[in-house]
Amino acid sequence: MKLTTALILPTLALANPLAVRQEDRAKFIGQFRTEGNGCPAGSVSVALSGEGQFVNEFATVTLRSYRVQVGPTIPPTEQNKQCRVFLDVRFPLGCQAVTFGNTLTGAVQLDPGATGTYQRAYVLPTAQLTGNRPADLQFTSANFPDYIQNEGVAARVTVQNEGQRTLPYSLEGGLSLQRGPNNNANATLSNDVWSVGITQQARCCKPPEPSFS
Repeated sequence: MKLTTALILPTLALANPLAVRQEDRAKFIGQFRTEGNGCPAGSVSVALSGEGQFVNEFATVTLRSYRVQVGPTIPPTEQNKQCRVFLDVRFPLGCQAVTFGNTLTGAVQLDPGATGTYQRAYVLPTAQLTGNRPADLQFTSANFPDYIQNEGVAARVTVQNEGQRTLPYSLEGGLSLQRGPNNNANATLSNDVWSVGITQQARCCKPPEPSFS
């Protein structure tokens, strides 16, 4: 079923998140789906967490196959991969201002001459978002073997009826590796975990700034 929301023109800032009653909070509901050769069916799992009024406001997505690699014996099909993970979020009726805090973790192993790129976008259908198209992550052999990337996305959603309350919030990305002039370089790059939380939310009021904390 296609779900839609009405938009408010600017993305708005959040008031005190503790002022939102439990029944008026946006929450993950545990349903998800995936698309792309980087996260085929069966390779992704999702766990929800939270306490008290914050139950199901945090999700941990484990991506077991979202990795690329290059090397003299590795086929070109392993050099570029795409993945889209959609997490269903249930919103309260009315207008809700929300900040999603995203943490991406993965491993990097690059021989000299190899480089990697991770392109990302965060999407919530029909909503205006701030911070949802961060700059590409660039990796070289000088990087540490593991990375942690924190990114905040602010949104404002107006739900007019019960049938509009569930929307898919998604991470849409592309991993790629290049060997440059060193044709013998070996490299791997992965995104192993996407941790996402609804870190702030309130009934709509004044204009928002995306925030991770």
